[in-house]
Amino acid sequence: MERQEEKTAPKVAEPIFAQLPVFSYNGSEAPIEDTEQTFDELRLSKLTDFPEFDEAQSLSWKVVYGKIVSEIVLPKKTKIGQIKREIETSKEFINALKKATDKHPKCLVKPQSVCRKREMPVHIRALFCICRRPRPRLKTITFIPRAGWKGL
Repeated sequence: MERQEEKTAPKVAEPIFAQLPVFSYNGSEAPIEDTEQTFDELRLSKLTDFPEFDEAQSLSWKVVYGKIVSEIVLPKKTKIGQIKREIETSKEFINALKKATDKHPKCLVKPQSVCRKREMPVHIRALFCICRRPRPRLKTITFIPRAGWKGL
């Protein structure tokens, strides 16, 4: 019985495997047409929409497919389609698919901004360095209370 399930599982899951992976960041989602591109190439293609992708070192990538989460260690060498196929062929994914309530999960490619501890950038530091002494005022500010005022 188990052998029969192992043989039929890939046939049943073929429509799921045919779905394109989806780029997901800050609530926006877009299908990834070219699955043979690397994660770094995807970062460069999305650079116009998301300027925070400028530094490759400040991003970490993960692929969420159903309940399987895969962290990407080498984004410059790893291809999106390769990771998707690895997850789809794993026993863990097939078993999770059998138990899942959502029978058509999305393969989400999610970048995350990684904050590193470092000193303040030069262009921000320059704003704080430009300080002038305040000019002396010719007039003093005076408050005169109004008699009988009861507010609004």
